[in-house]
Amino acid sequence: MSNEPSVITSAAAISGPRARADRWLAYGDAMRVLGVAAVLVVHTCDMLLFTGPVGRPNWWIANFIDAAGRWAVPIFIMLSGALLLDPSREQTPMQFYRRRLSRLGVAVVFWSAFFMLFAVYYTKWASTGWDTPGSIWKDLLAGAPYVHLHFVIRLGGLYLITPMLRVYVRHASLRLRAQMVIGILGLAVANSIATCWLGTKPSAFVILWPFLGFYLAGNVLREVTVTRKLVAWSCAGFVLCVAGMALGTGWLIPSSQVKPQPYPSLDMMLYDFLSPLRVGMSIFAWFILAYVFGRMSPASRMQRLFKWLAPLTLGIYLVHPLFREPLWIYVYSNYNIPLLRECVFDRPNVWIGLPATVLLIGLASTALTYVIRRIPGLRQIVG
Repeated sequence: MSNEPSVITSAAAISGPRARADRWLAYGDAMRVLGVAAVLVVHTCDMLLFTGPVGRPNWWIANFIDAAGRWAVPIFIMLSGALLLDPSREQTPMQFYRRRLSRLGVAVVFWSAFFMLFAVYYTKWASTGWDTPGSIWKDLLAGAPYVHLHFVIRLGGLYLITPMLRVYVRHASLRLRAQMVIGILGLAVANSIATCWLGTKPSAFVILWPFLGFYLAGNVLREVTVTRKLVAWSCAGFVLCVAGMALGTGWLIPSSQVKPQPYPSLDMMLYDFLSPLRVGMSIFAWFILAYVFGRMSPASRMQRLFKWLAPLTLGIYLVHPLFREPLWIYVYSNYNIPLLRECVFDRPNVWIGLPATVLLIGLASTALTYVIRRIPGLRQIVG
């Protein structure tokens, strides 16, 4: 089944007794596909957001669109926790590790090596090379050998402790689990503010812990019955979080700066994964998507499309920089491809350029992932 548990996966919200692990997840595929689409939008907007100039109309438009998609990575973590922490799943720890970590491990090793080479020799966005104090090895130790790979490294860490967490979930009441989620997310939010204030980065060995709250939250949220009233409040909350994130970020960036300081910084504090606004936005997005797609017939055309696309989502996530970066470097910045240079990012205007760029990256990434999954011996590198 397309929403059989995977690196980017999900679970249905339920009330009452815990459901069987093999049930069809009514909105799982939709969350995965829309989540990876949101990632493509966010990472495209990032190219304008982080290069400035801050304060211009196009920057503000990219800022608001970027903020509106920041629920995606947290919801992927919650979706994984919603399913993989289901105590009704009968697996020994070794069975779990063989199935999960073997697949994810291949992807982590391959793409880490690939994108480290990519950053040094192609984009040249790595610090200075391999043998200096500021070399790309520091990025690897920070758990981000390339900017988007932090996700799979964090998830790999969460996989390591999943068998132990299942024991806790099996014996803890829903109230106790909810209290633990609130406590862990509260500490993670405080840590997010502190690290942005101090400008410090964690290492690859501890970056899983701030995401533990999201992982456990999925297990709790799956047991919430989503009502129309809850969805209405969630829509209002989501809009307020987007506005607060975009407007607050514009206010936090000093007027003397041409572009924001990279993470971790006060400039981008509200964009951090564990900022209070981003935590709230992700939970609101969960309720909205669960309500809309949990009620949709599995036989509908949209659900069938989601079911077909869902197995490709991890691969799309992993390979999309292979198309975003050339569009930015060789088309947008250097104007080397006349047929494309006038219709990417914010050309001829941001309302045409951004959608066109996202579409190009999305179609190319989907096609490449589809092909890789059909080549013997390569399937594992895209999940």
